[in-house]
Order: sequence, then structure tokens, then C-alpha cells
Amino acid sequence: MDRLNDTTSMINRTDHCKMIFFEWDMESDIIMYSSDRKSNRRQKFKKTTGQGFAATIHPNDLPDVEKFRNDMVKGFLYSSVEYRIKNTDGNYVWYRSYAMTLDNTEKRTCKAAGLTFNINDEKQAMVKLKTRAEQDALTGLFNREETESQIKRHLLQNPSDYCALFMIDTDNFKQVNDSKGHMLGDTVLKEMAEAMKKTMRADDVVGRIGGDEFTIFMKNIPSREAAKNKAEKLSEVFRHLFEQEKTALQITCSIGVAVYPEDGKDFKTLYKHADQALYHAKHQGKNRYMIYDPDISYKFKDSGQSSLGTVIDSEYSPAESMGDILADIIRILYKTEDIDQAINLTLKVVGERFNVSRAYIFESPDNGKHFDNTYEWCSEGTEPQIQNLQNIDSEQAGDYTALFGDNSIFYCRDTSLLEPKVRTLLAGQGIYSTLQCAFWKGDEFAGFIGFDECTGLRLWTREEADILLLVSQMAATFLQKGRVMETNTAMQQQMRMILDSKDAQESAEKSIVECIRWLESSDYLMDGIIYVMEMIRDYYQSDRVYIIETDEKHRTCSNTYEICAEKVPPQIDLLQDVPIETISFWMKQFGKNGYIIIDNVDELEADRQWEREILKVQGVSSLMAVPLYVKDEMKGFLGVDNPKCYKNNFRYLKELSFFLGNEIAKNALKKKLEQTSYQETLTGLEARSLHSSTKQEYYKKKKELTKSFLNKEYLIYLQPKLNVKTGQVDSAEALVRYREKDGTILPPAEFIPTAERNKLISDIDFFVIKQVCCILEKWKDTPLSDLKLSLNLSWITMSDPHFLQQFLDIFNQYDISPGQLLLEIRGADDSINTQQMVHILKKLKQNGFCIVLDNFGSEYSPLEFLTKASFDILDIDLSIVQNIKNTKNGEILMRHTINMGHDIGAVCCAEGVETAQQFDLMKDIGCDYIQGYFIDRPLPAAQFEEKYKEVPDNTGL
Repeated sequence: MDRLNDTTSMINRTDHCKMIFFEWDMESDIIMYSSDRKSNRRQKFKKTTGQGFAATIHPNDLPDVEKFRNDMVKGFLYSSVEYRIKNTDGNYVWYRSYAMTLDNTEKRTCKAAGLTFNINDEKQAMVKLKTRAEQDALTGLFNREETESQIKRHLLQNPSDYCALFMIDTDNFKQVNDSKGHMLGDTVLKEMAEAMKKTMRADDVVGRIGGDEFTIFMKNIPSREAAKNKAEKLSEVFRHLFEQEKTALQITCSIGVAVYPEDGKDFKTLYKHADQALYHAKHQGKNRYMIYDPDISYKFKDSGQSSLGTVIDSEYSPAESMGDILADIIRILYKTEDIDQAINLTLKVVGERFNVSRAYIFESPDNGKHFDNTYEWCSEGTEPQIQNLQNIDSEQAGDYTALFGDNSIFYCRDTSLLEPKVRTLLAGQGIYSTLQCAFWKGDEFAGFIGFDECTGLRLWTREEADILLLVSQMAATFLQKGRVMETNTAMQQQMRMILDSKDAQESAEKSIVECIRWLESSDYLMDGIIYVMEMIRDYYQSDRVYIIETDEKHRTCSNTYEICAEKVPPQIDLLQDVPIETISFWMKQFGKNGYIIIDNVDELEADRQWEREILKVQGVSSLMAVPLYVKDEMKGFLGVDNPKCYKNNFRYLKELSFFLGNEIAKNALKKKLEQTSYQETLTGLEARSLHSSTKQEYYKKKKELTKSFLNKEYLIYLQPKLNVKTGQVDSAEALVRYREKDGTILPPAEFIPTAERNKLISDIDFFVIKQVCCILEKWKDTPLSDLKLSLNLSWITMSDPHFLQQFLDIFNQYDISPGQLLLEIRGADDSINTQQMVHILKKLKQNGFCIVLDNFGSEYSPLEFLTKASFDILDIDLSIVQNIKNTKNGEILMRHTINMGHDIGAVCCAEGVETAQQFDLMKDIGCDYIQGYFIDRPLPAAQFEEKYKEVPDNTGL
């Protein structure tokens, strides 16, 4: 009982406005709980009698709470439950409780101690995310992804049901938008959606899967005739939907229907046949429905594609004309690990984009009573103010927080017109005009982000204010993330002090409750998991702590989290997509014993020789492991390699594994919902409201780009690469050029940056891919058939989650070998998700493609990237080649660079070789390939073919 009292004392030393500590005496059935340090109340814990605590619980949650209670009675180490409690207003509020059981001197479970947290905000946020992820923003119907998911789920769970799938396309909807305007077009779509919901049953699935295209799935219908009748009724509803309007508007639809299981026994087939029926209806004159008929030949339409490319116009926001800044900021904030660096880069981007004098952030640690200028960016010639703006009393400006009003925006075109206190404060900083936006932590004022104009008066636009509001919300989220990480560091230091005490085991048990508190306060994905794993590593003084998660669907397991001690090599990259059979022995042992311990890997039995070898390769001599459960299902395990102490204390490891399982499940769901909610439902890309330009601007540029392709304004040039060993040209680099109307040929530097800014670089990349594949196929069975071609890929293109599949789809259209393509990748800068890129490069190599690290030695090629990815060729940047100038140090640098490339198994190519002196040096120090004007200039593809159709002997060079 001393440990319980110590734990209670530790909790009561902390303040947490949404935390309740409780103790449950099982023998007396008394719960003692305290929401602060001043009160203790007693209340009976009853089952479902309608009295006491149980009477306040939502009826649907009573079974979960009862299981929670029974788990404690059974002596489970840890239990948790989420449930709703009715408050004094009669509303239900969500809570989450954790409990740890405690034994008496007779080793019998007698009490439980735990914590209860108010998670209502978290639940509401998750509901909003889920709704946003599932629903179409305009109509409130299910979006395409959720529609498909629900249909597939129903077919899987109810294979004997008779169902019908309706594909509905609005006839001539473009004319409505063009003649009546997009606002009326949106109204039409919303009215149609509402009419469909009223016409269908509550449990039918109604979704919007394209701009003006809908899908309805009728569950459990009595006959094919019922589907036909419903299609007829829908057609009538649409025809008469706007009859009573003052402005005449005729809306009709074409409908295609396929019936399960007659017309298809899976979603794909059913969708295809409904789509074919839809286009048959349109082919017959529109304004009608058609039931799929297998006897009809549907040759006029390649079905199955009708909705996939449709644009949902209504999802564009009026504020998108400055959306490129949002895309840049999202990239910075999500891909820059250092919070301070991310915030400073964000201010720089915003400041330069808006052409202001100063961009900055003020934070208020005490709800607006004082302010600290924590971040600042200044344009050239503007004096920084950050040093002068620390611990500013808000009363100096007469309650500064009141300036922001209800919309959190403070706008002032002319600061000389403000009241004296504010005017004095701003005039001292040389500010003529300002635009500021507050951000909040819950209901509390947390600070503001602002722009200042110090060169004269400025009229701020509504659009700029809208952008600032969004930037403020994003910056506030990441500021909070940074503060949580700072708290994390402080708590780790405190925890290590506890664990270093004389009785570390007892202190470790005390740390469990503190661990729960921290996990509940962590708003940053994975922080909680990493924090707990670091606790485990320090407690056992181990070399490595890791989590292996299983994927039953694909029968694989992967190392998803890893913490290593100093100088211990990580193993996470080597343990991805491992066949689940390799850990079958472990999974069986977990089910039998609840843990695995190996004191000495060398002493494993003969039947575990393979396991022994695997562990020894990873440097493991001993280990401990416990299973991880998510909703009572084993989803992997938590492992500890080479523990130095407390090897028999599995209780502590199991206790923390309980929380890790919960945190992994929670983070996975939250991450998926956040990702889905910001994805465009048709393409899987980020939502259009985050894109770089307005719809009109984007499509104008897209149209111009497409026209450029068709008019052959983009050209492919080829520059040969000389194989030094053979003296022959056996490969070339594909370079894109742009031909202007006057015939001028522009190099990439003249147009690629513009394409990148307008998010059109991927179109150019895929154009080059197709052209290169076409050239290689054309060369087949000619003297050029053995030549290889390299092409450059932008990180922007490769960052698209669909890139790999799109690339392979294009490649597979041509009769060429993967080894003929050399894919040139620039080194990853700080804004790139290196782990994602390494994964993509690995997949490309597995498909047989050669990977080239381009511009090696330039500012974008950190050596760290070489340790994470495997490259076949290093293209040494021309800046190194051309700056050698026959100096001793330059030659040494080049020689070591080439030797390093060879040591890691890569071929080296020197770029930009322009003189005989440079060529001789590259040849003498062992460079494998040479490229540059000394060999040949880039040539149009046709000229290259003519010149190199008989590969010349260049051994005399």
C-alpha cells in the first residue's frame, strides 16, 4: 500500500484541469476520487442498477465499462475504457480511464488506482476529421472513397443480399455552369443531392463521385424490377426538381443500373457494368435510365473511367489565387523537423510573398497579459525589433487583445489613426500599416502572427487576410508541437533522475502514472511512442528498443519504431515487409507465455538456428519481448535488445507495452483521418484549397502546357556520355528544351522554375518519361539498341503518392528493358521527406531500374543521403569538375570522390568536362564516364540518332 500512497502523492503534486485520480477498493466497492487537491468524495461503483456512478453512464457504453471493471477484478495489470458520462446539463461528455491493479500482502488483487481524462474535445475533433474525410464538402453526401468503401463492405458482409448500383450523370451540366454561373451550379448539385436522399431509404448509400456525377447503392432489394422502378422514380424527380422556380431551369439525368449478383459479383464488375449502362443511356439521347444488358455490345465507350477524371468545381475556394503560398508553407511545416527553422522559413516565405517589411510571431504565456516576440523576419533595410519586444505588458497598448475582435483579425491601414497607446507602441517600431491575426489555445489567447509595412501606407485585401488566417492556424499548431517537445525533453530528464535512484524498480512503477499523463497531453503524433520507448531504453540500459507491427492482410511484418543507444547501428531499414512466417515461433510463444526472453542467443536450440543467425547479424546477444495488443488482437511486439539490467522485470515492460498499443492505434487512426481529410477525393492529392493558384489560372496554365506538348514546343535533346574504359558512347542524358514562337530554344533554367512554382513540373517529367521510352523502343533492333538513356526526375513529381504506379504504368506500355533507363535524382534537401524518397528509390531498384545521384557535390547532395539510399551511378557536379583548375587540392578532392563512389559500389560520371586538360585528368584518376561539351553538346534526338547510329570508336580521345 505504500506504493499506492506514493503514486497518489505524485499525482496530487501535479495540476491537470481535465484529470481525475481515483482509487477503487474492490472489497468495499468504494471509489475514492479527486479532481483537485482539496476535495475527496466517495461514491458507490455499481453495475447497471441505475444508481451511483453507473447511472450516469451512457447506456451504449455500459458493456465497455463493465468489462473494464471485470478486467480489474481479474487482476489484469492494466485496463482502459472510453465512455460517456451525463453532466449536470444533461449532456454526455466523453472520458477515458486507465487503471493499474495493486496486490495486497497475500498477492491478491485488492485495489485499483487510475486516472480519468476528459477527452470530449479529442472525440469531437476526431468526429470532424472523420466527417471531413468521408463527406463531399458541397453536398454532404459520401465522397467517392467512402462510397466505394461502404459498397465493398456491404457486399463482403452480406453476399446473399440482392442489391443495385446506380450511376447518375447530370445531362449538360457544363451549360448550367457556363450560362448561369458556378454559384447556381453548386445550388443545383446540392438540391439534387437532397432530392436523392429523400427518394432513397436511410440505409442506402448515396455518394457524389465526380463534379456532376453521383452513385447510389440500394441494399437488399426484392427484385430487379425494384431497381428499375427506383430508376424511373429518380428520373421523374430530377425532371421536375426546378419546375416551380422563377428562372426556368431544366435538369435531367442519365442513369445506368447494374444489379448484384446478376450483373457482377464484386464492386469492380458491378461498377463497370453500371457505367456501361449509363453511357448507353447517354448514347440513346440522355434523360433516361438503362438497366445493364449483357446482350448489348458497349463498344462506343471504354467503361469504368467515367468519374475518375471529373473535376468537382465547387470544391475550389475563392481564396485560391494565393494558394501557392499555402502549399509552400505546408511543405515547410510538415517536412522540416526543426520547429524553429520551420517557423522562420514560414515567415520568410510569407514576408517575401506579400512583399512586407516585417513578418513576426508574438506568443503570450499568460493569456494575453504579456507578450514575447519569439520569431521575426525582416526585409532588406528593415531594422529588426525582436530584441526590444520581450515581456511586453499588454496594458502598454490598452488591452491589445481587444483589437482582434470576433474574427481574430486586427487590420490597420494607417496606424497614426489608432488610439494613443497603440499608436505609440507601433510608431516606435516604424510601422505605418499592419495586419495581424490572433491564435488561440482552446479558449485562451496564445499570441498572434503579423505583417508590418514600414515604408508607407498600405491597403490590405480580404484575400491577404484570409491567407493570414490560415497561416496563423497552421503556425499555431506547429508552435504547440514545439512547446510539447520542449516539455517532453524536460520530462525525460526528470524521468532519468527517477530511474537512476537506488530503488529503480519501485520508481519505475511510479513513473507509469506520469507516463499516462504525458501521453494524454501529447498532441504531436509519435511523440508519445518515442517518449515511452526512450523510458524503456534508459530503464533497461539496452542497446535498442523497437516495435514490430504485423500486417495480416499482406502476411508481412515491419519495424515501425526504433530507438537506439549511441553508436548502435539502426536496423529499421533492414526489417521492412518481412514474411510473417519468420516470427511465427515468437507469436506462438507470446500466446503461450505472454513474453519472450533470450539470455544468450548463442545457446538457442538447433531448430532455431535460422533465428539465431538473424539476431547475430543485428548484433543481438540477448533480448526481451512482449506482445502488443490493439482491441484484444495481437498486432506485433515490443522488443528490447541487449538489456544490461532488470532483465527479469517483465511487469514494467508489459505495463508500458499496454500504453504503446493504445497509442499506436490512436495515432494510426488520427494520422489516416488527417491525411484523408486533406486529400482530394478523386485523385488522392492535397485538397484543392491548398493548391497553388486559382482554378482559372491553373487550367489556363495547364491548357498552355498541354498545347505546348501538342505543338511540339517541348523538345528532347540528348547529350552523349563516354565510357572511358571502352572509349565508346554507350549512354546519353535526355534533356528537355522549350522552343518559343520565334524559334528560340530555351534551356531548362529558363522555364523549369516557373513550372515548379505552378505545380506543372510533373507534366513535364511524365512527358520526358514517355518520350524517352518511345525513343528506346524505336531504337530496338537498330545499331542504337544497346544505348541507355538517363532522365531527370523532380522531387515534386516523386513526392506524389501515386508516382510509382503512374511511372510503371507508362513504362509497361513500351517494349523496353528497365536496365535501359537511368533515373537521375538530385540529392534530398532539408524540405524533402528522406524516408519516403528512400522507400521509392528502393522500389524502383527492385523493379530493375538504375538509380543515379545527380549533381553530386552540389549544395543539394548531403553525404547522409548516400548512407540511406543505394545508387548505381554518381554524377559528379560540373562545379567540382570545372573548379579543379589543375590544383593539387582539387585533384585530391576529385580522386577521393571517385574512390568513395567505387567503394560504395557506384560508377562515377564527371559532368561538364569542356577541355582536354579536364578530360585527361578525369581519365587518369579513374573516372568511369565523362559527359560535357568536350565529348559533344546536347543534340536534338533526330540529330543524335543520325550521328551515333554507328557508335563511333573514341578510344583516341
